[in-house]
Amino acid sequence: FERHDSICILATNRPQDIDAAMHRRVTLALELPPPTRQQREAIWAKHLPEKYPRGEDVDLELLSRFDLTGGYIKNAVVHALSAAVARADGGEVVVTQQDLEAGAKAQARGAMANPGLRRGVDASKATPSLDGVVLSTRARAELESAISRENARAT
Repeated sequence: FERHDSICILATNRPQDIDAAMHRRVTLALELPPPTRQQREAIWAKHLPEKYPRGEDVDLELLSRFDLTGGYIKNAVVHALSAAVARADGGEVVVTQQDLEAGAKAQARGAMANPGLRRGVDASKATPSLDGVVLSTRARAELESAISRENARAT
């Protein structure tokens, strides 16, 4: 971190495992609570691609009842899209409520293991922005304040 001039946002669900040397390098640490039902509904909406038609039965409010965080919701949508693509067999891909609920239930069980899935982000194509992130007003304000401070420091 000492040699990095940009802002890094790190996330973990195991903060107790971060050692003292790492904590010393962290300028700001925020604990983000799990999303509320309203936030989960917004996360479902953000992860459902508009280029794939949704079945008329898709109910985001109903899906928001699954107590999942953003990463699990994303994985549930990927699961649902895979089922919809397989069912389409070259025809029109339509994601149904049943597809989405099956993905959500698989995530809730922790059954979504796909060792062949390639992970990673191409940093050269990343656009830094909080626009697509679902956050509470307080968390967004704290992050924006930290970003402003770091941008001012880097100037």
